[in-house]
Amino acid sequence: MQTHEHVREHELGDLLRYWRHERGKSQLDLSLDTGISQRHLSFVESGRSVPSRDLLSIVSEKLDIPLRERNVLLLASGHWLGPFAWLGLIPLAGSALLFWTGYRLQHSVAS
Repeated sequence: MQTHEHVREHELGDLLRYWRHERGKSQLDLSLDTGISQRHLSFVESGRSVPSRDLLSIVSEKLDIPLRERNVLLLASGHWLGPFAWLGLIPLAGSALLFWTGYRLQHSVAS
């Protein structure tokens, strides 16, 4: 049986890999762009390493990931965003669903 942490790490790796492929970057390309070792990027994508907020910020910036999607990456990595950050998370792009304290958030906050 998989733990929530393992599932979350796997989701983070899939998201990072998706955005890297979307931007036409290899791990080596991203490594050269960010100054983060290719090995460490590989470990983050495979779930063998948990990235810091700073690492995710650097990678997100270099991959030009939209801000709302950056929030999804932070959540997938296990970083809590704080009480006011939720306003930027809703609505989530695509079909992503967010669960918080047992309630399923399905509606967006009026901008």
